[in-house]
Amino acid sequence: MKTRLILRVNSLLKMKKIFFILTIFLCLNCHSQIERKNALLVSEHISEGGIAIGNHLVSYNFINGKLISKDTIISSPTDKGVGIGYHFSQNLVYKNRYVITGAGNVIDLNSNSLVMVESDHLVSIKGDSIIFYRDNVLTGTGYLICDLRKHTYKFAKKSFSSIKGYKSPNFKLGLILVKSELPYKIILNTGKSEQLIVKDCGYGTHLSSDASLRPNVPLYWIDNENFIYAKYKFSSLDHVPVEIHCVNVNNFDSKKIATIDSVPPAISNSYFSTDPEGKIIFNCSKAAYILDFINNKARLTNMISRGNGFLVENSTNKDYGSKITFEGNEIGRFWCKQHSSKTTEGFIGVEYGELGSNLGYPKGVKVWNNITQTWITIEINWVSAIVGWVEK
Repeated sequence: MKTRLILRVNSLLKMKKIFFILTIFLCLNCHSQIERKNALLVSEHISEGGIAIGNHLVSYNFINGKLISKDTIISSPTDKGVGIGYHFSQNLVYKNRYVITGAGNVIDLNSNSLVMVESDHLVSIKGDSIIFYRDNVLTGTGYLICDLRKHTYKFAKKSFSSIKGYKSPNFKLGLILVKSELPYKIILNTGKSEQLIVKDCGYGTHLSSDASLRPNVPLYWIDNENFIYAKYKFSSLDHVPVEIHCVNVNNFDSKKIATIDSVPPAISNSYFSTDPEGKIIFNCSKAAYILDFINNKARLTNMISRGNGFLVENSTNKDYGSKITFEGNEIGRFWCKQHSSKTTEGFIGVEYGELGSNLGYPKGVKVWNNITQTWITIEINWVSAIVGWVEK
């Protein structure tokens, strides 16, 4: 009797073990079959006789890393008066639902429709409110707020728009660059008063004779109390030094962060930017530099983060273009537009062309993902811009 009981218990234990293993296997199998759906949004020019007459906003749809289909979300022929400027550089996808274009239009991807068609300058996004600025003698000057919940677009209160100049993140202060005499100066505007805060911020970006614009002083708010500027020193030499300064608006304390020597003439103004990791980068004609505020250094970088573990080589090599890495491993080298590349978790899309070609007219888009670990080439007749990724 005792032996039978032991055998029965052992049998039940074996069955439970088998059941447990089968359960784990089924769970893993179900998990492996969960489809991951991603969509790359691309703006494509509508052309007629070689002339761009509008744009299509197109969705290239991927399932588990494989390109499955293509959909047109919305089209905007220019003769209809809709100024959807997908071709502008500052396009972004917000809340995995809205496209905010560089021209100031907002598109709802859920309804494939325009939230607003105005073409104003994007300033900031706060929750369900998108803040724009307009300077138009006919339709008005000031800040407007697009309410994503109500689908309304109205001018903000006067108190909000009383601050002049380059606004702090909380819109309570502004920096006014005075170019009426050399060297340039920076004035702090509070909405009620103005005060000189930097009496010598240099002469603006050292531009070449080919440049068709006026020198500007790069400004950037680190937070609501501190900003930085790039001071180009006057020099009789062709290459000039640039100093990066940080100023506190509470006590007007100023300190030099770094000096970059021998910066060559440029065809466009230098500027500050922030990468997806939050690092502040100074971009000039010499190279890109990551600013180190702890050690007061400007560190040369040739690989720029595009977010989600992807880095793209900042410079262009005439023999291959730019190197692209994912989590420290090289995944490809292409003649591509580095700063227009867009990423999401495990995916990157870049505009590419033939070696040595004009990337103002890319041949199409290349996509890599960590599921298939291969590049997919999408040839497009006339790419306007990669807009961004949507997770479906």
